[in-house]
Amino acid sequence: MEIAVLILEFLSTRKGYRYWINLVVSVIVGVLTFYCSNLPSNLITTAGDSILNVIGILLGFIISILAIIISGDNQNINGAKEYKVGKQLFSDKQLSLYDRIIIDLCYTILLQSIILLLLLTLPYFIEDACRHLQFISIMIGMSIHVILMIISISLDLYLIVSKK
Repeated sequence: MEIAVLILEFLSTRKGYRYWINLVVSVIVGVLTFYCSNLPSNLITTAGDSILNVIGILLGFIISILAIIISGDNQNINGAKEYKVGKQLFSDKQLSLYDRIIIDLCYTILLQSIILLLLLTLPYFIEDACRHLQFISIMIGMSIHVILMIISISLDLYLIVSKK
């Protein structure tokens, strides 16, 4: 239930086309990976291990950023708590820029956790090389989506800290 609330909050805070371009680019990369790849099965397994390592490192990075943002008491962060973005979610409270960044960070942590769980469990149940390539292509697309989300969140944080 909490996952659904987080996803609904995340999608309701999206305005404009920035997120949807991110999603379309990720899907295109995943599809191109599947259709343009002639890799042998041992390289596909290596790609899965590489994705697992990268997502694990990025998960630690995002969790540390979330801890810094939550525990930080900076005047710019306090200003972001006061700046309203014009959205209202499930309560009567207006959503602040700080709330939106926290929602974005939690959404990214959720995606990274799902990718890690899938990469740790599903490859052992997939025996067909084509299905394994499909799985790795989906994971590559999801990883690109996570990386683009991290770039977006980092740019938002930069603008808050530099007050631009």
